[in-house]
Amino acid sequence: MTAPSTPTPAAEPGTFDGAGPASSVADLADAATADRPDPVALAWTAAGVGLDALGFVADPFGELATAGIGWLIEHVGFLREPLDRLAGNPAEVVARATDWHRGARAAAAEAAERGRPDLEGWTGSAADAARAAAARDAESLTGLAAGCAAVADRLLEVGATIGAERALIRDTVAGFLWDLARWAVASIASAGTLTPLAVASAVGEAAILAARIADGIRTLLSRLDEARAGLGALLASLSQVTGRFAVPGAARILEPLGGSGDALLGLGRDAVVETGKEGAKAGGVRAGWAAEPVRPPA
Repeated sequence: MTAPSTPTPAAEPGTFDGAGPASSVADLADAATADRPDPVALAWTAAGVGLDALGFVADPFGELATAGIGWLIEHVGFLREPLDRLAGNPAEVVARATDWHRGARAAAAEAAERGRPDLEGWTGSAADAARAAAARDAESLTGLAAGCAAVADRLLEVGATIGAERALIRDTVAGFLWDLARWAVASIASAGTLTPLAVASAVGEAAILAARIADGIRTLLSRLDEARAGLGALLASLSQVTGRFAVPGAARILEPLGGSGDALLGLGRDAVVETGKEGAKAGGVRAGWAAEPVRPPA
């Protein structure tokens, strides 16, 4: 039986990730040029472009500045790591979901192989017992494949949730940093006259920023608690499946995946549109999985 031997590496940030309008346009271009364009993905990414366009018309310089700061947060390691620790890394979640998908495919391929035992010409009670054992193994592996696929799908949903909340927190921080820069420039230009006002504004905005981040993290943790419960039930059902029949080597499918679901859940623009865009990305990953050719086990 073959199984995923090494964990799937997390994808690096895209060229335009965090770059505000540029990121939205890139998302729309990706959705439009997909092999099979998804109308839902097109709708959400188009909505994101529209909102960014409105923001650019209202404050073009500010929109460009916050886009640049957001891009730096996503692409500079020491800036990205605190955000990953605070809100989680959706790319890591998608990588672990891909591992579970690979496990599901390995189990399904093995189930198909065991469901066709090479017993031609063999008769008698021993042959009947061998066929029955092969059927039990195939049934157990089919259940294992279904369970792994369900975990993969749930992890994609978790990744979309983390990605949406993370993007909102990143954009809020980028906006705050741009405000700090504007206040610093105003203070210097006024020869210090506006410094007290700038400091007071910065303190007030910092309090608002902290409240927004705390609210976003509370929302994220609430959703992850719900996902944890669902994943716990799925993982328990997988244990029951693997223990129901003595399937030689079945547990090896889960070895590279062990604990990934629970460990991931420890991670710690308009929210509706951002959530929709992340959901559309998850749908694109699912479509890619569905398009993969089925290979027999080695």
